[in-house]
Amino acid sequence: MITNACSVGVVAPGMTRTPPVEILMEQLAREFGTDTRSPEQRELSTRGAPLARLGEPEEVAEAVLYLATASFCTGTILSISGGNVRAVMC
Repeated sequence: MITNACSVGVVAPGMTRTPPVEILMEQLAREFGTDTRSPEQRELSTRGAPLARLGEPEEVAEAVLYLATASFCTGTILSISGGNVRAVMC
């Protein structure tokens, strides 16, 4: 009988709309002379991201909440990337 069991879960987010990513997109927009949406779309297109958009912080938070409350989910790596990340290597 296991009396001291622990649960381990990992959330692996892809590119998420955070202040550093917003700054990067603004820098790229200035560099290329476009609006901020163009560098984002170019980056996502280059990566072949199926959902063709950045993740939102709320979506990552939902995944963290799920893993924190899922009582029978352990040893899981949950990719939150909109299909942008194809595999997570351990």
